[in-house]
Amino acid sequence: MAVRSPITEAHHWFVGEDRFLEFLITEAGAALDCSTFAMEWALKRNVNDSTVVLTKTTGGATISTDDGDGTDDLVRVAIYDTDTDGLLPGWYSYVLRRTDPGAEVVLAYGPAYLAKAASP
Repeated sequence: MAVRSPITEAHHWFVGEDRFLEFLITEAGAALDCSTFAMEWALKRNVNDSTVVLTKTTGGATISTDDGDGTDDLVRVAIYDTDTDGLLPGWYSYVLRRTDPGAEVVLAYGPAYLAKAASP
């Protein structure tokens, strides 16, 4: 079920901006309704680091599902400008996972590039 979904330099994700990161969740090629899932998205500087630099959860209302066709297989993670203000630009590692007891599973993972632009 886990899908490697890199957030590359081509995605133009910048320090200090509001952004929705979107993940299409499928299982065996079919849409997977995630509307009832408890989920967590976590960002680390390195996959082997013990320190998580940013976390989002369904309980915190920063992860939602909706794709307009009734399948709810599109997971949106809300990243606010203040979430990344203190982060250095560069490569990170993230994971989106279901956290329901007895059904914990990685849904998406991969490297993530956070860029820095000149301030006005």
